[in-house]
Amino acid sequence: MSINLGSRILFFSSLIIFFYIFYRAQIYHQGELFDYYKKYYFLSFLFIVFSLVTCFLKKELTQKIILFLISIIFSLYLVEIFLITKTDKLLINIIPDEKKSRVKFDHRSKVKFFKDTLKTNPNLVMAIPGMHINNKGKTILRFGGISNRKTVLCNESGQYVIYESDRYGFNTPDEEWEKDKIDFLLVGDSFTHGYCVNTKDTISGNLSLSKKNENGVLNLGAVGSGPIAQYASLREYLPIKDVKNVLWMFYGGNDISDFNQELRNEILLKYIDNKDFSQNLKSNQKIIDEILIDLQNKIYLSKKKDFLKLYNLRSFLKQFAFKSKKETQNLDDFFKEEEFKNLMQKANEFVKSNGAKLSFVYLPPYVSLLNNQDLKLIKNLDYKNNELINYKQYKKVIKIINDLKIPIIDIKTEVFDKSENPFAFYPFELPGYHYNEIGYKSISDVIIKNVN
Repeated sequence: MSINLGSRILFFSSLIIFFYIFYRAQIYHQGELFDYYKKYYFLSFLFIVFSLVTCFLKKELTQKIILFLISIIFSLYLVEIFLITKTDKLLINIIPDEKKSRVKFDHRSKVKFFKDTLKTNPNLVMAIPGMHINNKGKTILRFGGISNRKTVLCNESGQYVIYESDRYGFNTPDEEWEKDKIDFLLVGDSFTHGYCVNTKDTISGNLSLSKKNENGVLNLGAVGSGPIAQYASLREYLPIKDVKNVLWMFYGGNDISDFNQELRNEILLKYIDNKDFSQNLKSNQKIIDEILIDLQNKIYLSKKKDFLKLYNLRSFLKQFAFKSKKETQNLDDFFKEEEFKNLMQKANEFVKSNGAKLSFVYLPPYVSLLNNQDLKLIKNLDYKNNELINYKQYKKVIKIINDLKIPIIDIKTEVFDKSENPFAFYPFELPGYHYNEIGYKSISDVIIKNVN
C-alpha cells in the first residue's frame, strides 16, 4: 500500500511538533516544567496517531481532512488578529462613573506605555513576572529583576508606577544595601513587591520613613513568588547584611496555591532538602540582567513569536473558557499543612542562625471582607474561587505559626476588622487589585507598633 502525500505531510508535521515540545520541556527547561508540557505531549501524541490513521484512508478523504485542518488553523489566526487589534479592557472601563472624575487616567496599555516612554528613557525596563530563566541550557530561578534600572511596574490607580531597582533587581533604593545595619528585611509576593504604588508608599517605603535611626530597610518582595521561593530568597540574600527583623509577608489570597505549585519545583526543593544549597544569585546578577533584557525584548518589543504561538488566543481561553483547577480541588487535600509547617520551621531556624528575628505578617485578601451575597457579584470566577479556597485556610495557617512560636502580626484582625471601611484600602474599592497607599500605610503602622 502506497502512502499518499497528504498522510506524509501530516505525519512529518506531527513529528516536528512532538520534537519541538520535547526540546522545550526536556532540554530548554530541563524537565522542570514537565507538568505544564504534559498536555502538549498528549496533544502531539494524538496528532501522530491521527496522521497514521490517515494512511489507511482514501486519498480524497485525506485531502478533505487536510483542507479542514487548514481552515481551522486559518480561523484561529483570524481570531488572534482580532484579539491583538481589539482595545484592551483597561481598569478605567470597570470603575464607577462617580469615581472616574476624581482621577487623571493614563489610558494606555502597559506595553504601549513602555514603548512610548522608551523614546525618552532608553534605559527603561519592565518588571517581568516569573522566576525561570535559561542560561545556556541551565535553568536559573531568579527572584529579583533587572538591576539598577528604572522599571515599569503597573497601573491600578490611574497612573503607571516606575521604580528604580537596586543592585539585585528588587524594589529597594540601592543605597539601603550600603547601610551597616538593617532594621527590616521583607520577603513576600506582589503585595510586598509594591504593586501598584510608588516606592515611598510601599510597606518597605513606609517602614523606612517611620524609622528614627539611620538603619536600612530591604525589600525582597517578588511578584508571583510563593513561600518556598521566599525562603530561597532569604537563603540567597539574608546573610549579606546584619539584619535585625525579617518580615514574612504572607498573602492569604494565593500563597497556599503558590506553595502547592512550588512543591513540584526541583530547584526550590533543594533549598528545603539541602541547607548548603545556593544558586549564588548575588554573584550572577550580571548574567540575570542580560537574560532578562533579552527576554524583555522578545516579550514586549517583538510580537512575531507571540503571533505564531497564538499567545492572545491561548490567554483568552485560559481566562474565560476553562474552569480553574482550584474550583474542584478538595479542601481537605488543598493545604499541605505538614510541608508548610516544616518550611516555616526551617525559615525560623535560618533567620535565627543569622542573628535576626522572624515575624509572620498575615495579609488578608479582598474576599475576607465579603458576605455570601457580595461574593455572588464578583464575576471573575477564577479569581474569586482561588482567593476563597486560600482564605479558608486562614485559621490553619495562624495555628501553625502559633505552634512554632513565631510572632504573628495579623493584619486581618488588627487593621481590616477594626476599620470602618476596609474597602478603602483598595483602588476604587474594587476586587482583584492590590492595596493602595492607604492600605499599605495602615499595615506599616501596625507592623511598627508590634515590632517596637
